[in-house]
Amino acid sequence: MLLMRRGIGQMISIQPSPDIDPTTPVGELFAKPVEVMLIQASGDQARFAIYADPGWLVVEEELLRSR
Repeated sequence: MLLMRRGIGQMISIQPSPDIDPTTPVGELFAKPVEVMLIQASGDQARFAIYADPGWLVVEEELLRSR
C-alpha cells in the first residue's frame, strides 16, 4: 500500500513497471486490480491509499517531469 497526498490539479501516473517483460500479456498485468481509496479530503488536499501489485509503478506527476 502506498499513501499519497495530492492537491487540486496534481496528478499521479499508474503504469507498468519498467522491470515487467514487454511480452507479458495484458491479462496478466490486470490479474489483480489496482485499487485507489480516498482516505481523507480537506480543503484543497486529498489523501489516497493505492493498492497495486509490485508490477505497477505509481509516480507523482512532478517526478515524471524531472526525468
